[in-house]
This record gives sequence, C-alpha cells and structure tokens, in this order.
Amino acid sequence: MVSRPGSPPTAVITNARPGASADKARRQRNYLIAMAFRVFCFLGMLVVGGWLRWVMLAVAVFTPIVAVMIANNVKRGDDAATPIEHGEPEPHLALTLGTSEETTDPADEDRR
Repeated sequence: MVSRPGSPPTAVITNARPGASADKARRQRNYLIAMAFRVFCFLGMLVVGGWLRWVMLAVAVFTPIVAVMIANNVKRGDDAATPIEHGEPEPHLALTLGTSEETTDPADEDRR
C-alpha cells in the first residue's frame, strides 16, 4: 500500500489479481498435469505388480476428484498482504471569508 502522510492507504496496481484469462490458463494447466499423472498411474499398473499395482489403481481412481477441486480453486489475489483499512472520513474543508474573529453576523452590521 502506498499513501501520503495523513491520507488513507490507496491500492497499488501491482497488488491487483491476475486477469480471468490468466487464472483460467493456470487452472487448466494444473488439471492437465493431474490428468497426465493419472495416465502415468494407469500405465504404471501394466509394469509393476503386487501391492504397488493396487496403490496406483487407487491413485488413478481418486485423482480426478482432487484434480477438479484444484482446478476449481480460483485465485482471489493476495488479500492478506494488502489489507484495506477503513477509518473515519476526513472532514471537508469549508469555504470561509476569513478567520472566525473577522467574520460578523449580517444582523450585527444592520445595527451599526
């Protein structure tokens, strides 16, 4: 956050979250990696035997569930690093004709 002394913090463009297309591409890449791992497990079942074959089958069966949960995880940005502080609004400056001692009530001028 960047701010001037005495002013509320302002957001910096580098703190903005990535665009929707970049987020979608990241999620698609993660899903593709998970599905490639699943194919590897199925192919590994042909090569290995014993208990490892059953472990690879279990991983291959449950990988799509985990892959979908990971792919649906939308990155929301780094909100924890950039908190927005809400405070009292700053008072607005009022236009005056001078100091309070110099100003007079119009009714007082009529009496003079």
